[in-house]
Amino acid sequence: MDSSQLRERVANARYPRSATYDAVWVVENRMGSNGLWLTEWLSEAVSLAPGMRVLDLGCGTAVSSILLAKEFGPRVWAADLWISPSDNWDCLGESGLEESVMPLRAEAHELPFADGCPPPTHLRPRPRRSPKPKPAREAVCVL
Repeated sequence: MDSSQLRERVANARYPRSATYDAVWVVENRMGSNGLWLTEWLSEAVSLAPGMRVLDLGCGTAVSSILLAKEFGPRVWAADLWISPSDNWDCLGESGLEESVMPLRAEAHELPFADGCPPPTHLRPRPRRSPKPKPAREAVCVL
């Protein structure tokens, strides 16, 4: 399959922002469902703007964090337990977003939030690929 055929397969008129990203990059960085589509869908329900702070928990390869920073301008903390922050940092350098996205390794249940800190305000599903699916959530917290 050539890149134009791949672009047709990953493009969806419902998600015009996501369609602007390189199709090969989208497929190479995919972890389960299309993280760009999920993030764009979530952005319809959340007011995002430059200067805001967003915690993208369970960001995987940080494609969702890249879309958030590039399209809406908030400062994003891209947190994942399984993907190396160094790998995500390299990807951010390629996209020119080193000043907008900070990758880190974190276990969501062990984050040291202060007492009284509000919990994540928006959750989006992040399906897992396994024979017996268990409920999984990726949190995007607008701080």
